[in-house]
Amino acid sequence: MIAQQLAAEYQALSQRAGVVRLERAQVAMTGKDRATLLHKFCTQDILSKQPGQGGEAFICNVQGKIVGYVYFLVGEQEIILDSAAGQAQAIINHLDRYVITEDVQFADRSGELATLVLAGPEAAALLPDAPTEMYSHKMIELDGITVDCRRVPYGGDAFFLSVPSTEAERVTNALVARGAMLCSPAALECVRIEAATPLYGIDITTENLPQEVSRDAFAINFRKGCYLGQETVARIDALGHVNKHLVQVLFAADADITIGKVLLVGDKVIGRVTSVCWSPKVQASLALAYVRREHCAVGTKLVEGEVIALTPSSP
Repeated sequence: MIAQQLAAEYQALSQRAGVVRLERAQVAMTGKDRATLLHKFCTQDILSKQPGQGGEAFICNVQGKIVGYVYFLVGEQEIILDSAAGQAQAIINHLDRYVITEDVQFADRSGELATLVLAGPEAAALLPDAPTEMYSHKMIELDGITVDCRRVPYGGDAFFLSVPSTEAERVTNALVARGAMLCSPAALECVRIEAATPLYGIDITTENLPQEVSRDAFAINFRKGCYLGQETVARIDALGHVNKHLVQVLFAADADITIGKVLLVGDKVIGRVTSVCWSPKVQASLALAYVRREHCAVGTKLVEGEVIALTPSSP
């Protein structure tokens, strides 16, 4: 019965429209220097974005290691940093230490705001005047409630609906009444892994370099000026490689794969699983895993499994 329910939820999220409440961190940056500061401490070009636009970026330390992976959303009076649950304070602490005379303030809004994920090919049709460009965002109304609607590449093409926590159930009910299916985080996790969407704290940690995550085209601007960690990122770009990449690995349908599983070529350890699910799309176990550069090409046969994708789906 549980398997049938999960299959129905997955079908809604991937073929029709499904809604899931998802725990996310939300940090608001205000003050006149907010864009300039963020531009200096992440891998994307913040200064070129206009209100209503956004993107994804890595926030790095001085060694070029990743301390944050965010969707940033530029507004008229603030910039929102949207990240994995539990990451708000770490992001605030890291950025705030570099505020000297700049006019920048940070606020953790994770508790007061809830995130609903609306995903599936019919999702946009359920929203009044949904944003069309990836990473764009706007305020819309659902059942009389003002909702911050954000188009993001989370598990493919999806919308993050940021609403007051007290109104989350009412907005969810409004979406279900419009035709969305109420789904579980477990079903959304299948969609996320199939789309090779990484999650900070799971697939990305402070031990990772930006180019290891295979999001170069979406999260790194190699033409912008200096930022913290830029020397490392630029040096890797000049040399042409890192030692490992986040890739998708396909296993047998009945394989018992768990997070942390070591991947082998012969008797040599060449990788480790970070996320895994049973994928309805391929009818087998599917994982995200870091694999050594010399073994991560598509079609590489492992002792268990096969590398099937190196780069993620385009947003």
